[in-house]
Amino acid sequence: LTSLSGRCLCRSISWKLPDVHVGQVLVCHCSECRRVSGSTSIPFAALPREPLLAHLQDAPNLAKIAMSDVATRYFCRNCSSMMYMDYNAPNTVWVPIGTLDDFDPKLIQVPRDSQIFGESKMA
Repeated sequence: LTSLSGRCLCRSISWKLPDVHVGQVLVCHCSECRRVSGSTSIPFAALPREPLLAHLQDAPNLAKIAMSDVATRYFCRNCSSMMYMDYNAPNTVWVPIGTLDDFDPKLIQVPRDSQIFGESKMA
């Protein structure tokens, strides 16, 4: 267990989890993630659903968009930073690793075989 925190670019949305277990880590190459980020992919970490959403439930600048039938993405209304992606899994939500404060690559390692939507991967 470790302490993790994250925030959007403009700092209007932030969260902190004191004792959290980082779940699966993956890199998504789907067309929606490419368009949202302006990059070829987004690395995500699975974090416990309830404690994270408890921190974010009253964030007035949190907006959502369902870009597919599969997941809903949550953004900062001010700066457009993606705060998390929700697949409606009972225990986890997916947080873009780039929004974490004090990222420690020893704590969160992206395994080489953790790529999803590889068929959409740009060369």
